Amino acid sequence: MRRAIDEAGNRYGMLTVIERTYPRGHRAGAYWLCECDCGNRVIVFGGNLRSGNTTSCGCNKNRRKTRWNFRRANEPEQNA
Repeated sequence: MRRAIDEAGNRYGMLTVIERTYPRGHRAGAYWLCECDCGNRVIVFGGNLRSGNTTSCGCNKNRRKTRWNFRRANEPEQNA
């Protein structure tokens, strides 16, 4: 049986790992309670942290989408 790597205190993208948690109804493996730079807390699978699949609570995705929509709405008209 593999031992979980202690991730407490580590930082992955915008997430800081606080402690290991054991959510019910999830597949086997190590889950971690993390705090995002924006202040939200999220539970993340350890493999997703280490691989880089999860780097924020979701706020980063929303921020990028807002910026893209702003640029698209404010770009000059292209007359063909």
